[in-house]
Amino acid sequence: MNEKDRRYQHTHRKLENSFLALLNEKDPGQITIGQITERAKCNRNTFYLHYRDKEDLLEGISSRVLADVAGRLSSELPLGSQASGDSVERYLGALLDYFEENRLLFGAMARGSESFRRTVQDAIYNGIVGSTLQRGIRDGQRPALEVYALYLAAGVSAVAFSWMEKEEKIDRASLQRLLFDVDAPCSEVIIRKVLRDGEEPVGQETAGAPGG
Repeated sequence: MNEKDRRYQHTHRKLENSFLALLNEKDPGQITIGQITERAKCNRNTFYLHYRDKEDLLEGISSRVLADVAGRLSSELPLGSQASGDSVERYLGALLDYFEENRLLFGAMARGSESFRRTVQDAIYNGIVGSTLQRGIRDGQRPALEVYALYLAAGVSAVAFSWMEKEEKIDRASLQRLLFDVDAPCSEVIIRKVLRDGEEPVGQETAGAPGG
């Protein structure tokens, strides 16, 4: 079957959405292919035209989400010639926006796959490292870059997941500012010490920022 066919894609999305809806209702091990196809209003043969099994469906959704994360956030990465306090904060805002817009999806995927949180963290990490390497780094600074990038990716993704899951939580603007307060010194180190053409420290540009 032609995967670019509109009907194929429509059924593909229905199967994904049915599975995600079920993940919000029960544990992954309790979900059957029959329940997925019943929710999607299609038969088992149709399911197997799209996926080998339930795990293949989960992996397909995960790959799509992570590609979307990488694409959405790469344009906001602040480690470039325009790096500044404002760009760091915009990146954090874009990340929180993405988590909030896809709260049900991320929640379902986190419950459906133990490795999903780590793969989101890896997507953020790879985005930071890749973007920085494209700029060019100082000789011998790759290990330092990887440490800083891992610190940023692990911290930001963990906080974003936790914030998304809480019913009573800090408002988004306050969280963005708190993350910026923690993130800015690390971003400053990458910009000033790792990049070959290091810019002025982030902190100097944001000293007069509101709420700082």
